[in-house]
Amino acid sequence: MRLRDTITLTADSMTTQTEILAEDSSVLMANELGIAEVARKARGFTCMILAQNPSLDARFERYAGIRTHDQGGTFDISTQHNPPKDLHVRLLKIIPPAGPSRHTLIMQLTEKNDLFPTAMAFVAPDAPRVAISIAGVEANCTAEDGEAARF
Repeated sequence: MRLRDTITLTADSMTTQTEILAEDSSVLMANELGIAEVARKARGFTCMILAQNPSLDARFERYAGIRTHDQGGTFDISTQHNPPKDLHVRLLKIIPPAGPSRHTLIMQLTEKNDLFPTAMAFVAPDAPRVAISIAGVEANCTAEDGEAARF
């Protein structure tokens, strides 16, 4: 028996397919669905959050310069509220395998221990910026190749 790995490189991703071959080169085992592992090229983002806090003189807390990526990249902040708000942000580029769905960049804003996101934003996958504004919290992320947010 031997292994055969097939690696395909493109500008946007790397795809690998592993098969176990018998001595006669027939395939003994492979991914049953014929779907290979896909690692997509990540696009870097710089993010910031503004959180309204009436107990502060400035009335807003600013968290800037947070770096992440669009392949499930996450970051967390804890505000100075009493009690603190623990916010979790996730960026994810969705590429459906087939059908009428379109490629989408999603931003999720969740408070700690919540099962579902507090808010979600959906933009084109190549959008230079994605942002959410809800209930005294604004989160925005700008692609590293895009124009930075001015705050």
